[in-house]
Amino acid sequence: LLVDHLIPGGPAECSGQIQRWDLLLSVDGHNVVGVSDDQLAKLVIGPVGTKVTLGLQRRRFTAPYDEYSFNVDVVRGLYNQQPAVQRAPTQCMRPIQHDVPQSAFRNSTPN
Repeated sequence: LLVDHLIPGGPAECSGQIQRWDLLLSVDGHNVVGVSDDQLAKLVIGPVGTKVTLGLQRRRFTAPYDEYSFNVDVVRGLYNQQPAVQRAPTQCMRPIQHDVPQSAFRNSTPN
């Protein structure tokens, strides 16, 4: 699953470690390659303030043009989908109301 975009003020963006086009490989040690959106949501969504560990792979688009894997601990939080220009920079520091969009990840395997 490719990270298609980061939701402004969302937990992934607030971690400061996840980028667009990262490849999501695991959630809390569970392989998520080829899982459905519903299965992924069950692994990612959890109580606010709890930690989830995302296993990611990133490709460098400059020399040495390699790929590397890494883990990121993300604290589950609340966010909304207001445009980023209407949000205060401190939104990453406190929870706010949200709906979890399924569109944040895009299945990278052909159907």
